[in-house]
Amino acid sequence: MDGIYWTKGARERVRAAYRALLASARVPLQEIRVPTRNGETCVFACGPADSPPIVLLHGGNTNSAMWLQSLPVWSRHFRVYAVDIIGDPGFSAPTRLPLQTDDHTQWLDDVFKFLNLKSASIVGASFGGWIALEFAIRRSSAVSRLMLLAPAGLVRVSIAATFEISSLMLMGAWGRRRALLRLFGLVKAKLTEEQKLFLAFSSVVQLNTLSRLKVPAPIPDEQLSKLSARTHVVLGGRDILFNSDAASRRLQALCPGVTVSIFPDAGHGLVEPTELVLDFLSAGQPCQGSV
Repeated sequence: MDGIYWTKGARERVRAAYRALLASARVPLQEIRVPTRNGETCVFACGPADSPPIVLLHGGNTNSAMWLQSLPVWSRHFRVYAVDIIGDPGFSAPTRLPLQTDDHTQWLDDVFKFLNLKSASIVGASFGGWIALEFAIRRSSAVSRLMLLAPAGLVRVSIAATFEISSLMLMGAWGRRRALLRLFGLVKAKLTEEQKLFLAFSSVVQLNTLSRLKVPAPIPDEQLSKLSARTHVVLGGRDILFNSDAASRRLQALCPGVTVSIFPDAGHGLVEPTELVLDFLSAGQPCQGSV
């Protein structure tokens, strides 16, 4: 075992595949190494330095490659910082922090401080959405706007879905591909070339790394109700991990100022996020979905 990787060779295979994917980026990326109390954190920056900042926090068991298709558009309007979350298969330290503490918030404190960010918009997906939500609650003055894509931390994860995905992962290459398609809600979708590349990379990750075994528990009511940042939450009606209707009801009850959109035919991978995020962060207009 080599940290979160099965072997040292496994780590090198994932990192080589990640480098190859980053090489396909259609915008120049500045690689920044940030020292934090939990180890070095890798951040990819693009866009004009004097533009409004946005911080991107990817989903669990992946890395900043998930944003590559959107960066050319976002970087025309913002200074974008795509953070490789600590403990995931990117270029940050493999340290996995406990979920029941504020350790992830303190880690993000260090990232913000090093990047000289007093306030920024945050876009978080799944596990990264939970980190972003926790940070916005605990550090309200540091978050100007918050965009959450199928975030963890609102409702409990589906045990049946977890069992299904885990079982498929044990069924060789076919099973791993099927598991990823099920997870992202792409079983019947016509995949773009970028989606095919990301799925191929995700297969390399699944084969060579130890997935996170725990998912964040729902944030307690008294904490969630303190969310004050202007927030838009986008959910998939066919998300197999989280019950989107239950998540929407909870948000509406505890955070009436939050805008929630549900895309009925989308899974946990949701829809292409480029224009959705741009619209909300630029003008604050809600996405075209249903609640």
